[in-house]
Amino acid sequence: MDKILNAAKKVVTAFFALVSAFVIFILGIAFGPIGIIFVIALAIWGVFQWKENQKKRGRKKYTPKPRPAATDEEQDANFDLPRQIYEDIKSGAEHLSTLVQDRMSQVWDQLEVEFADLSLKVQKRSEIERSKFFKARIEEFIAANAGIFDFISQKMTDDVLNRIRIEYMDVCIRINDLERKIADIKANISMKSEAENGPFHKLLAQTQSRLKKEEANRSWCVEQTKARMAAYGVELSDEQAQVLLSRVDADDIMRMTTVFAVVAKMTEQLATTMRESGENLDVTKKYYGIYLALLELQVYIQGNYLERLEYEYLPGVKEINRDANELLKETKKKLKSSDQKHRPYFEKNVQSLEFSIEVTCIYEEALKSDTKKVSKARKLVRKQHDAAENTLKTVQVSAVLSDLVRQNEALYQEVMTLQAPELVPFENLQIQREFEAVTTRIQKSA
Repeated sequence: MDKILNAAKKVVTAFFALVSAFVIFILGIAFGPIGIIFVIALAIWGVFQWKENQKKRGRKKYTPKPRPAATDEEQDANFDLPRQIYEDIKSGAEHLSTLVQDRMSQVWDQLEVEFADLSLKVQKRSEIERSKFFKARIEEFIAANAGIFDFISQKMTDDVLNRIRIEYMDVCIRINDLERKIADIKANISMKSEAENGPFHKLLAQTQSRLKKEEANRSWCVEQTKARMAAYGVELSDEQAQVLLSRVDADDIMRMTTVFAVVAKMTEQLATTMRESGENLDVTKKYYGIYLALLELQVYIQGNYLERLEYEYLPGVKEINRDANELLKETKKKLKSSDQKHRPYFEKNVQSLEFSIEVTCIYEEALKSDTKKVSKARKLVRKQHDAAENTLKTVQVSAVLSDLVRQNEALYQEVMTLQAPELVPFENLQIQREFEAVTTRIQKSA
């Protein structure tokens, strides 16, 4: 049936191409060059509208396909699974040594229907021979299926790392509030010359105790991030983990790290399954289609990150930098006309603003560096995808497909090395606090 449909599509395409050529010829005779230009412009507009409609279709929220009804035991076991894992971490019940393998099994159980669906779409796409002009591009396919790719990437993301990151930023805010409160209490004690057992001294002791607990919570977040990222193959120092947790793009970096590691493990399993299928080409193509879909998932995640860098993160940092520069100019003008009494206050404000500008420049350079690195890594994945898709169209032997999939481990290592962010440790606590403040401002304005 598919062959008949494909043949029919070829006939229809050829017919419309012939009609279009005939119309252009007639208009050329009747109206000259203007008529030809009008028809070509109309054709280009039609193709553009078709592509936009494909993108809109892809952006629609994906509705998961119905699964078989779960037993009571399965429902109890799967209830709020990410939260349970988070609690398991705190109790030490989770085994990080098998985290990626466990995540792969969990993801496959949850998303087997979606992977099979994507595999069919990939195989059908490869079977349809198009002219060079109408050849489907990977971006168009991803745009048309953005809903399912987004659903899969959300499910494959390590929710525990996201929870730890959110907790870290909340802890940092609480620490800043407590430190300000301690400074106010100390000022009150000094102004009132209060005795050591006075109410402000008691309040100070209580607040300092709370501060120690929050600092311990922050250290816990750093340690857990290090341990969990190491389980995905990324070794971080304490300082690098703090930089990662403080960045506005931390969620994107963690998503790429965790999803790509699971994809690599899943690809390894696909290669084994394909080898065991023997020379059954249909079965092999099914799993090879899933492999291609996993490559496209990586391209989708990288593309989303690059879009956020270009349209959200970098503009956010630049806006903060621009506001600080404008305020600095105003403050310097006031400093010049200020009297001796108020001069120290303006000088302090100038120093503070100059420091903020310096930090935003560091932040901007880090994001620009990441843009270049991820762009290079994305090109590498695209190159592997193009070779893999071409092989699917031409191959007649199962072993060729399984051999190509087995080579993916080297690709994974190269991609992860290319797109790994440069997590340069903060020079001092002051820069770290300002970095965190910039992140909070970008998140609030997003």
